[in-house]
Amino acid sequence: MTFNLPDVVSNHVAEERIKILEKEVSHMRENQERVIQKRVELEVQQRVEQEVSHLRQQSDDRFKSMEEKWSHMMSDMALSFRSFSNPTLPNRDSSNP
Repeated sequence: MTFNLPDVVSNHVAEERIKILEKEVSHMRENQERVIQKRVELEVQQRVEQEVSHLRQQSDDRFKSMEEKWSHMMSDMALSFRSFSNPTLPNRDSSNP
């Protein structure tokens, strides 16, 4: 089997070019994976932040509701205490023997 010098050179050049192209494809895939990973991480972070914000709002709403209930309860207790500690004045007839 004999090889012509141009065929051997041409095969060698083709093999080198294939290696270069394979490396380029490998780098492109790595870059694509990094870009996709960053996008996924960003999307997950945004979803987590939205959920945290939603939960904080729910917590704030519950706290405000409890605070309002507590305030109403304290007002009711204060009114009850005032009416208990300040009974109606006795009749004049009953105070004079």
